[in-house]
Amino acid sequence: MKTKIFLMYKEKLVEYLRNFIKELQQYAHEIEYILKQVSKEKNTEIIEKICRYEQSIPRMDIEEVSFEALKENIEGKYSSLLNFFLSINGNESEVEKILSMTNEIIRRITRYAANILEMSNQYSNRREEYKKMMDLFGECDDIKEAHLLSSQVFGISTYKHFQGEMTRETESINSSIFDEKALQKITPPRIRNYREKVVKTAIKDHSVEKKEMRAQVLEKREAERVLLEYYIKTGRIDFKTLKNIKPSVRKTFLRWLAKGISEQGQIAVNEFGHKFRLINPKENNRCILTCEDGNLEMPAYILEFEVHT
Repeated sequence: MKTKIFLMYKEKLVEYLRNFIKELQQYAHEIEYILKQVSKEKNTEIIEKICRYEQSIPRMDIEEVSFEALKENIEGKYSSLLNFFLSINGNESEVEKILSMTNEIIRRITRYAANILEMSNQYSNRREEYKKMMDLFGECDDIKEAHLLSSQVFGISTYKHFQGEMTRETESINSSIFDEKALQKITPPRIRNYREKVVKTAIKDHSVEKKEMRAQVLEKREAERVLLEYYIKTGRIDFKTLKNIKPSVRKTFLRWLAKGISEQGQIAVNEFGHKFRLINPKENNRCILTCEDGNLEMPAYILEFEVHT
């Protein structure tokens, strides 16, 4: 664990585990879906056919196996198969446990490799880097160009920090700093006897402004709700069929998508109370989501909603 040979071992192990997870994620959900579609009556029929087939196979030096013994053996194997791929009685399936354990192994191996690299580079000689830097300064034509190079290599030599109590106009995480007003900070004079004047002001009543702002927010949310209802009225949102959508609609759809991915079983409920199921695309099934402010390349996910009649 303290040699560079481990780094080579780490690359091969991580590649193997990633390929393992990739194959497991690709087929586990399909197998789970197939197993859920099979009814109890169909299970009994399949097990009986397997038992009759196994009993028909001739065996040498082995007494004939009874039908009940074969059935018990096959039912045990089938039960293990269900426990491996399905979450039964709220218990985590073996597939989910294996994926979690494998991801943890990859994280540990990567962390160990990073520690080894850090230890090996901790006392490295930077003489060649300094010589290269001196050559770059020596190739400068004048002192102005050297100053420009120095600002890139060493940064600003003298700088000041400014701080203030900024009150944001919105709490939206999608708001950019360029969308808000600039902060103005008045610096008092640095004299000993300076005292700020106390200005007495009455408390202003902003109830009318708050009422108007609340009405605007509710109106905007209602317009967004009507627009989103238009997309989900068919009970299905296919990202590869969406064309020229608004940025607000894209943000809402991506928020629903992230919520579906994070929920167990990939079934979630949006803020309007609509229950939906996330359908994962195949590995190479990707699409271009065209929006009014640009295009987004992404997997061709599908959101399937429950339609109430």
